[in-house]
Formats: sequence, C-alpha cells, structure tokens
Amino acid sequence: MMLLMCFIFLLISCHNANGQVSCAELKQQGDLTNGMKTINPEEIDGGNVLVECDMTFDPNDGITVIHHDSEARTLVHDDSYGNQGSFVRTITYTGYTNEQIKQLIQKSASCEQYLEFHWIAPPALRSCAEVKAAGFTQTDSYLLDPDGDGGESAFWAYCDLDVYEDEVVTVVFHDTPYRTYVHGYSDPKFQRVLTYPATDTQLRMLTEDSSYCQQYVDIDCYHNAFITSCHWISINGNEILNWGGVASYSHACPCSIDGSCSSSSYYCNCDENDSTWREDKGYIFNKEELPMKEILIGDTDDSYEELYFRVGPLECKGDAQSTITRGNSCYKVMTEAVTWQEAANSCQRMNAHLVTIDDDDERVYLTKLTQALVPLSSFWSDAECSPVSAGLSFSCDALIGYVCEGDLSEYNHFKKFGSDKSPLEGSLLSSKTAISSGACSLYCERSAICNSFSYNSETHECKMSSERTDSNAVSENGFDLFILETTYKECQMHLG
Repeated sequence: MMLLMCFIFLLISCHNANGQVSCAELKQQGDLTNGMKTINPEEIDGGNVLVECDMTFDPNDGITVIHHDSEARTLVHDDSYGNQGSFVRTITYTGYTNEQIKQLIQKSASCEQYLEFHWIAPPALRSCAEVKAAGFTQTDSYLLDPDGDGGESAFWAYCDLDVYEDEVVTVVFHDTPYRTYVHGYSDPKFQRVLTYPATDTQLRMLTEDSSYCQQYVDIDCYHNAFITSCHWISINGNEILNWGGVASYSHACPCSIDGSCSSSSYYCNCDENDSTWREDKGYIFNKEELPMKEILIGDTDDSYEELYFRVGPLECKGDAQSTITRGNSCYKVMTEAVTWQEAANSCQRMNAHLVTIDDDDERVYLTKLTQALVPLSSFWSDAECSPVSAGLSFSCDALIGYVCEGDLSEYNHFKKFGSDKSPLEGSLLSSKTAISSGACSLYCERSAICNSFSYNSETHECKMSSERTDSNAVSENGFDLFILETTYKECQMHLG
C-alpha cells in the first residue's frame, strides 16, 4: 500500500486586474493593508465578494487570493477511495460563483495556484513475505531491507502477492528489460552491464534466504556461433556458459536437456550458425550465481550475423530454511552442487537421508519440485551414484543438486482437566519413554508436578508439562483426566 499526501493551498492567486474588480485596484487607490476586502469582479450590482488581499508580497501589485475548502493536508491511500478506482475530491469555493471566478481570471494579468504532493512509502521490511505478513494485500513495489536497519540501504522490489496462495514472489528488475539488438561485435565483444536497484550484498541475502530463484533469458540468433562466442557474468564474477536449465559448468542450452535442439550435434539451437533465425530460451535456476550482472556477445561482426537477447528480472520465492511435506515424509531441496557422497553426508547431518523414490507418483512430484536444480530436474537420490535425471548419466564425482528426505512424526497434545473441570496447562518439564499414552499419563501423575503431557506413539516419547514445581500438584483423587486436544505432524529434519 502506497500513501500520497496532497496539499492544495491556494487555487487562485491573481495579479494586476483592471477596473474596480480586484485587490490590485484597491492598492492603486492607496489601500496598502493586508486582509479580507470586498471586490466586484463582474462589475454588476450585487456582485460584491469577500476575498483576501495581499498588499505586501509584491511591492508593485495587490494580489487577490480566493480560498477553498480543501487547503488542509489530505492523506490518500488505498482505503480512501473505496470502489471508485481512484481518489476523488470536489473542491468548493464557498462564497464565489463560477462566473465571478472566471471574470477575475480573465481581467487579471496572471493567475497561479500551488499544489504539493508528498509520496510516502511504507516502512522497509525484510522481505516480501514480511510485507504480506504485515497485512499488505496489493501486488506492488515495496521497499525491502533484508539486513535490517544499520546495514545496506533498502531497495525497491516488486512483491507479487497473488500468483501463489501460500507464497509470495520477490521480483527485482534491472535497467535492461527490453529486447536488445547486437550486431558488429567480435573482439572485443558486445558488453552490457545489468544494473539493479540493490547492492550485491542485498541481492545475495535475498537469494540465500530464498529456497528458489530464477532468471529468464531469451536469445534469437542468425548465423552466430553462439556457445563459443557468448557468455554471462554472475554476481560472484564467474563466467557462466549455460543459458537456462542446465549446469553452470556446461556449454549448453535447455534444448540439450529434452533433446529438442535443431541438431543432435549441438547443445544449443543457435550453434547451427546458419542462415536461419533460431532461438534458445529458458530459466537459469542456479541461485548461487544469480542474478546475471553482465552479458557478453560475440560473432556478430559479419554483415549477415545478428543476435537479439532479453534478460528477465530476478525472481525469488520460498524460505531457504523451510521443508516441504508430502504424506509421511518431508523434503528439503538442496541447490548446492556436490558429489553423491557429499550429498549423503549432508543429509545425514540433518537427521535425514537422500531421498528414496518409492513410486512413479513420487518421482513425478519430485521432478516438478526440483526445477530449481541444475541440470534441470537432476538430483542425487539414495540409490548410490545413480541420480534421478532427465536422460542424463553422471559419475559419482559429478556435481549436481540433491534432495534430503526426513520423517514426519505425529504428536498428540493432551490437556489435563482439574477438579473443577477446567483445563490446565503448563510449561514443558521433561521427557520420558512410555509404552503407551496411558503409561504416559501415569508417569505424569506420579511425577507430582505434571499438569499436562503429549505422547508420540512412534518414538514412545512422553513429554510432561507443568506450571508448578511442588508436590502439591498431585491429585488426591487418583488419576487426572487428560483429553486429546490437537494432533500435528512435525518434520524431524534439522535445518539449523
């Protein structure tokens, strides 16, 4: 939500009117005092009006000032215009007819009005997710400050709050969003630096905090040896040779993944280097290298060689510290490219394991989930050195992404009812092992300080809670009554 402060101080301020119609004539007649005075702009009987005369601002002239009812500061925001689509304010000049104002303007040498606007942006929040959590509902540009006060300066980003029900998308534009023509370059290459409204530090914080980032690139080429003459520079200063959906270290384009390149001999359509307009396009997903900071194009120096390119904005969504749940499992997509053994060790450190593909439905689900990985939809699974991939083969030492899978444990929360049948609740006291919910209740009762408990049937964990620390918490009438309040599932994967 953007705010606009509007000031309309004076609608009409007129100078040098002719005849007995204005403050200018009154000053010519010797009236040099400021204040409210009577004039007759229409020069007719009964046409007198009361106006303010400023006799001192201009030493040679008297200024006629007509006031209206909207000179106070006016705050304009989303809620101030309802369903009209825009803010509307009718300005009323009490005590003046339209004809009187018209005559005054026509008989004056000049008239002017003063209008002032102040654009007020909402306070900078850390992310578009915080923007949504703060109650903003309009997809718009907002000030973001990922590192908070005292660090890097805040920057403007576009928060798409509508595209997904549960997630928001942060979009950071650069200064070259249009289709750009390149011709006449070989050595040196054509060079275009992409400038973003955020510092590199802020951009890195955005990508690191997001679970998924992407940037679209579209290349149209004519007689261009593309893959050997073109590359882009990442935010880390690395020279990247992939053009969407494939590994950063590969000299390839998206068509090489699904086998749709115009020739099986090349990894990009543009590598045909022939007299046909060809296209390579797709999303770059390696968020560790995004956003693109510079693009360099060669092999367009001959008269028949041409190329167009377009680079989309940086788009990020999700929380890098979050997991995705499905059935009785939770998944964490890891975009870091590592060997199979390194991936297995990483998952183990998180109290998880490399994902196990149990059926085709899970394979399809994970393939869609891993669009953020490069090469596209290729990731290590628990099958040793055998990745899930789109028809590609890798050695155990290949560097690709991976998916960790953890277990979802079900927790039951019970609440104890006291002698007056009112629910009691306390803070966590301790955990014990119990063979059943009844045993958990018994332990809780015998602990002498337990007011409630929860029991996990899979881990046999009994968590006891209390708000008292003395033996008087023991019920004198035997076992207390515990009622199941909620059941929830929690991922056992450690992300810290």
